Amino acid sequence: MSNKMKIKLVIFYLMLFVLNLWAFQPQEADFVSNYQYRLYISWLTKTGVSTQAAAGFSQDKVVKIFTYKDKQIIVEYPWENHKITKQLQKLEINLKIRSDFTIDEYLHYTENLVYRLNSSDKQFAADFLNDKIVFRYNQKEGNIAFDEFWRIYSKTVIIPDDIEIISSEKFGFRVPFLDDYFEILFSTDIDLEKLSAELSKKESKTKDALEFLEEAKPKEKKPVEEIEPTKTMPEEKERINDNISPKNKIELPIENNFDNKIYNLPIADFIRKAHNVRQSKELLNNKIDDVAAFLKKQFPQCEQQQIDDLFYLKRGKFLDFNGDIFVQKEITDDCINILPYYDYQLENSKLILPNGEEVDVSDLSMEEIDAIAKSILQLIYSHRAIGTKLINFLLIHDDVPTTLIVHSDERELYNIYSYANLLLMLSKYWENSQVYFNLHEVKKVNGKIELVGYLVADDNSGKYDLAEIWFRLDEDYRLDLIMMMLYQQLEIEN
Repeated sequence: MSNKMKIKLVIFYLMLFVLNLWAFQPQEADFVSNYQYRLYISWLTKTGVSTQAAAGFSQDKVVKIFTYKDKQIIVEYPWENHKITKQLQKLEINLKIRSDFTIDEYLHYTENLVYRLNSSDKQFAADFLNDKIVFRYNQKEGNIAFDEFWRIYSKTVIIPDDIEIISSEKFGFRVPFLDDYFEILFSTDIDLEKLSAELSKKESKTKDALEFLEEAKPKEKKPVEEIEPTKTMPEEKERINDNISPKNKIELPIENNFDNKIYNLPIADFIRKAHNVRQSKELLNNKIDDVAAFLKKQFPQCEQQQIDDLFYLKRGKFLDFNGDIFVQKEITDDCINILPYYDYQLENSKLILPNGEEVDVSDLSMEEIDAIAKSILQLIYSHRAIGTKLINFLLIHDDVPTTLIVHSDERELYNIYSYANLLLMLSKYWENSQVYFNLHEVKKVNGKIELVGYLVADDNSGKYDLAEIWFRLDEDYRLDLIMMMLYQQLEIEN
């Protein structure tokens, strides 16, 4: 690295030191658009870094220093009127003589791209490439090169070494990392200022349209909506795109103050009114004498088998989603408890449940499998108990913050303070439905374990509600972050 570059870095760190440093944690309201906020959440999801990082402030930007595997990642957030407009992962240049006024604009564009490559969603980086900016990797260019790069590095956090300038054919940068590199080349007639403005307009376009639609909505409410509302938070999946109506604060729960008419609403309308209502488990331990009779009442349509204190609720499948539950009775001095049955076999890196159901854990070490196997069983059986009083026994009441995205006529985002509270709320709503759950994937992403599950509620109408759920575990194998995407009333295809 040149002496000039070293001096600039020393000055940079001194500036951070003399600024008002504190753990600035951007919230959704701190971003100029919902798109930029989702990019921020996607970056945090993939890197897994702590948001508790030193932050430096100036009139035109915020700078944060994160630590990832003993390496520092410096991120710059340019802002206008205290609204973050861009997100850049700062790079160093292997250059003896440089004219900052000549290349800084191109450098900032490359830093923006590197930041997006470290998000968990491919689309953020894809949005940034066009016919005037060429992505080159492994002797390929354009979409083919980008697709190959993402296939290899979709789960890898890119921390580049000193980047190099390319000027033999087109001006651009070579970005080396690990033992590999990619190149970003700029067309000779490119106007980056204009291109940046067009991209920002595109990112905020849907948000503006939603605001317009909100103003254009009729003020009258349908009779069924006269209930007083309670006031007060990945792989080519369907993405959380720009047309989201955010509820961007995690609000403290309030008590239930509405009648049962709310449970007759479509689930999207129900959640609008109930998402911030405090739910409580019903204490049934002293109210049950006959566990077999209790389970038969909760699951009247299933086949029940009993061996001593073990109960097998053979509920079968809906489409490809399983509903079988294994529980065991525990009798103490003063009450009866019902617990998940933690029996399983491990064969060929698969957890095999007593009914032969398999969960692939080949991405994990033996130590990790031993640490989370019982938690996996508890997760499966507690989700399948939704809609019944059995959930009061199987659900662990935690305070894991959860992002809920509801897909209906519009897409709405809620920040829920507790995942258990959300499941109890859904359990009350789905009391007349049959609920099924599959744990689809167990994987490692940047050293942390992630689980992907599918929750289905069938109300026997020919349609069903579907939730896709992402769980992330922390270093102690406890649930750390959860995101649920909920789709209402999907058609059952032939």
